[in-house]
Amino acid sequence: MQIKSNKLICFGLVLFTIMTVGIGSADSLDVELINQIDGNFKDVVISGNYAYVGENQDLVIFDISNAANPLEVGRIGTSCDVDEVAASGNLVYVIARNKLVIVDVTYPSEPIIEGNYNPIAFPYVCDIEVSGNYAYVVCTSGDFFIEDISNPSSPILKGSIDDLGQLNNVVISGNYAYISTYTGVDVVDISVPSSPSEIGYYGVPEYTQDVYISEKYMYVIFDADSAWDLEIVDVSNPFSPIFRGSYGYNESSELYADNDIAFSGNYAYLAVSTGLEIVDVTSHSSPKLAGIYNVVGGKKEVAVVGKYVYLATGDGLSILRVDNAPAIDQSTTTTTSYPATYDNRLRESSPSSVLSTTTYVDLGKSTSISRDVMMFDLSDYETTDTIDKAILSLYWYYPADKTRTSDTVVEIYRPVEWDPKYVSWKNGVSGKAWTNAGGSWYDKNGVSQGSTPYASINFPAGKVPDSKYYEFDVTDLVKEYVSREYDYTGFFLKAKDESGNYIAFYSSDWSNTEQRPKLSITSTSGSAEDTSADEPVDEPVDELPVAHAGDDIAATTGSAVNFDAGASTDDNGIESYSWDFDVSDGITSEATGVMAENTYASPGTYTVTLTVTDTAGQKSTDTLKVIVKSSSVTYTPVYDNRLRESSPSTVLSTTGYIDVGRSTSISRDVMMFDLSDYQTTDKISKAALSLYWYYPADKTRTSETVVEVYRPFEWDPKYVSWKSSASGKSWTNAGGSWYDKNGIAQGSTPYASVTFSASKVPDSKYYEFDVTDLVQEYISGESKNTGFLLKAKAENGNYIAFYSSDWTNAEQRPKLTITS
Repeated sequence: MQIKSNKLICFGLVLFTIMTVGIGSADSLDVELINQIDGNFKDVVISGNYAYVGENQDLVIFDISNAANPLEVGRIGTSCDVDEVAASGNLVYVIARNKLVIVDVTYPSEPIIEGNYNPIAFPYVCDIEVSGNYAYVVCTSGDFFIEDISNPSSPILKGSIDDLGQLNNVVISGNYAYISTYTGVDVVDISVPSSPSEIGYYGVPEYTQDVYISEKYMYVIFDADSAWDLEIVDVSNPFSPIFRGSYGYNESSELYADNDIAFSGNYAYLAVSTGLEIVDVTSHSSPKLAGIYNVVGGKKEVAVVGKYVYLATGDGLSILRVDNAPAIDQSTTTTTSYPATYDNRLRESSPSSVLSTTTYVDLGKSTSISRDVMMFDLSDYETTDTIDKAILSLYWYYPADKTRTSDTVVEIYRPVEWDPKYVSWKNGVSGKAWTNAGGSWYDKNGVSQGSTPYASINFPAGKVPDSKYYEFDVTDLVKEYVSREYDYTGFFLKAKDESGNYIAFYSSDWSNTEQRPKLSITSTSGSAEDTSADEPVDEPVDELPVAHAGDDIAATTGSAVNFDAGASTDDNGIESYSWDFDVSDGITSEATGVMAENTYASPGTYTVTLTVTDTAGQKSTDTLKVIVKSSSVTYTPVYDNRLRESSPSTVLSTTGYIDVGRSTSISRDVMMFDLSDYQTTDKISKAALSLYWYYPADKTRTSETVVEVYRPFEWDPKYVSWKSSASGKSWTNAGGSWYDKNGIAQGSTPYASVTFSASKVPDSKYYEFDVTDLVQEYISGESKNTGFLLKAKAENGNYIAFYSSDWTNAEQRPKLTITS
């Protein structure tokens, strides 16, 4: 995502209205000056209906919703000359004499300085980009810095590279930064912000002026014999950029230092000494001049926003309108707002409760952790639709009258599949627990339970609800859903840190429709009609190849996974095959050939990309998913209930512990794990039940405790007690009925046992019971899965307790680890 693709570093600004996309010739354009504003502008960023302008030591905010009459609506001083400006969401990032100032522009008429990072190790800053939680800064001295801005009040230097040469500007695309240097473009892998690394390079003959990324192509403008040139480069493989075409310079024009390039549709807008040149890049191998506009002035930069073109000159802010372009744009841009179809709360203190109808969604932590999942209907969109922007808006309402002990950084991730009828802290769908209690998700880099969100907003601890929506830019995630890169699973919301920072937003069940969650999507569909008078050329068409990677694959760790691209096709033949086994690791070519093999060491969902290249050099890609399960899978209990002799009719299902043995009365337990993932034909090599001993913490017992595991009769967690096994049904034997390992009712040969010496006290660790035989009986269908019954062999003076599935610390709850 390029937050700052529309930036301008300038002494003035020229604004065009492009009435149509296609442009026939230079003299076909009528340009009319409709306004002029003088000003010593250093940099301008356009975001929505506002222009954020650096003027001397001020950040100035213009409302440009009426292009003919822009109005200054806000201004704030930075104490130093403003050099660079970037914008993301409700924040504007200003480099003022090598100091980073972060300004909250939620209310444009009342901008507030959110953070002031000074001093800052940014010598001679020449450009800044913002993407997600990071700001990317390049300096003419050759330094590249990555700043963590997830907490705007206190940015942190995350990573850096020095000695890259004389730098000019930076653009961000996915996991890569493209940095223009004196002699070309450096490609830097930023997937791990703390350790960026150079992975590719593209050289040019002379000083690089600017670089721009659009989809898989990079556009580079540079000096060429005292004039300029534009080169188009294929960066689908960032490790090895490939030249595709060039647009030769016009002899009457040249580029000044730090001039700019911008894009709209298939057109490149180039700032040159004579003004603006518009280049049609529909054919990457043969770009052609489509239009010229001449304007005096020195240093210029250009940006395109929707139908407007902004051209910077040294004379101030000029507003012009361009009419009479001959082509007809048949594309349509629409913005639609959707209400949430589902929004469910996940609450740690109610791990099995489905919370779907409360009037709020909440996150952070007060006494327990809260998270949320949310779904909107995207079925209106086709995979061919272009998503220009997607904004998730949440209305903050609580805590209404008090601050919190710490900031709340609200983050958005891509959840694993969930069902609104069953989703809870413990479960994702019916009968299936989340892989991670509290919800399973993927981050922006495709990492399971990763920490790079698709979007985030910081709510400072000292701030209270201010009766307004807060906007999360979820464009990248919605694009992935609409393109079908991932199955649509909605949004997962959580706090970055979950302690002392509980807040809530109105939900889709709130009575006031003006305050419910909404997702606003701006999309483009259709295409531009070519009305040029060019005669058709009767040439054979070399069709693009069609890559076919195959269907999704289920695998286990340590086992070889085979891939087959044999179903890929091309009209003239495929020249080469390249496989990327894990899109998140940044390595784009890990094997070649029609057949390939890979082994995954860690469980997770991996995106595999096949790239085929035909004899003409044309490429096509296809992806599949490899879902890797560990050969050892760990489960948490779906239920664990205590049976207590002194409370014979009481259902004890939600305490933080399970207990066995006897103090004043006897205690036993029943416990259930979900084994529905297994087939009756599956064989396991081991099953270990792990219990974390915690009580009595500071004293020994009068006798040792031998904890034993048996196969209980069928029981119901809603009704089970010392006396009863199910509703209206008593155990055959009070205290629980069981079978032992030999199939004997109330027998004394346990499936597993562990002895706890009377002289020993809890030692902060798990104890393992080998329940392989019992679990294999359940998986094979020999016995119906009724879980485990735990009791002490002798029940006198040997009471001990273990943490239960309701214990707050997930690292100490019971677990069942099964090795296939």
